[in-house]
Amino acid sequence: MSSGSLTADRRFAYAQSLKDEGDFAAAAEVMAQALEEAPRWPEGRFALAELLAAAGDKPGAVAAYRAYLEIEPADSMGAGARLALLGEGAPSALPDAYVQR
Repeated sequence: MSSGSLTADRRFAYAQSLKDEGDFAAAAEVMAQALEEAPRWPEGRFALAELLAAAGDKPGAVAAYRAYLEIEPADSMGAGARLALLGEGAPSALPDAYVQR
């Protein structure tokens, strides 16, 4: 799940520790900083969306899931299903890449 950037990977690790402590808003902020270093990192975009959703920032989470889908249209992490959970439409089926993963 490496971003290819040591700085981004370290920020991701720090965001995960903030998440583990229950500080989702701070974790999302650090994750956004990680994505400044690796803007086309699909797993990072998905992680940001998850953190924003956990922090209660529905519009931010929706935007982050959509940004993930622009980078990873095969949707191997299930962003379409997460968007449906947020009330943003429902996929007709789970993507093959997500089911295989």
